[in-house]
Amino acid sequence: MNISLNNKGITLLELLIVLSILAILTAITIKFIHPSKFEIKKDVFELYSNLEKIKSYAIKYRKIEQVKFNVAQNSYTLIITKNDNSQQTITYNLSQNVEYGDGGHSDTSYHTVKFGAGTTANFFPNGYCMPSGSIFLKLKNSNDVVYKIKVTLAGLIEIYRWNGNSWIK
Repeated sequence: MNISLNNKGITLLELLIVLSILAILTAITIKFIHPSKFEIKKDVFELYSNLEKIKSYAIKYRKIEQVKFNVAQNSYTLIITKNDNSQQTITYNLSQNVEYGDGGHSDTSYHTVKFGAGTTANFFPNGYCMPSGSIFLKLKNSNDVVYKIKVTLAGLIEIYRWNGNSWIK
């Protein structure tokens, strides 16, 4: 009696290798399908981080620190006062597909950056921000992908996203 064991199935190792390759290709493909959405999220979280950083500098070094927004150039500058009272400036540019603006989703349409009557946020040694304000970031040529960073007088910094009907945290 001649019994032939013909194994024509796949091993678990082969299956895991194929699934790993597919996962890597999917991750790469998703990034290239909507690169602009990744750019705006990167810019929003980088700006949020920089606002927290400048606030912490104000508290730590007991100095008034500033963030100045240049809407026309799609940039903002951190102005850090050193111990010798000299100033260091660091400028950040928004990504190519991101601009200031709310896409018409706020109470007063087409806000860009507003701190009191100007575009400068001043952080004080107690962590407060005067005047309070908001920064709106949106994808160029789109009113649907919009974020708002709100800075309160108490120095609280919050991120909101437009979900199509309202602002959500």
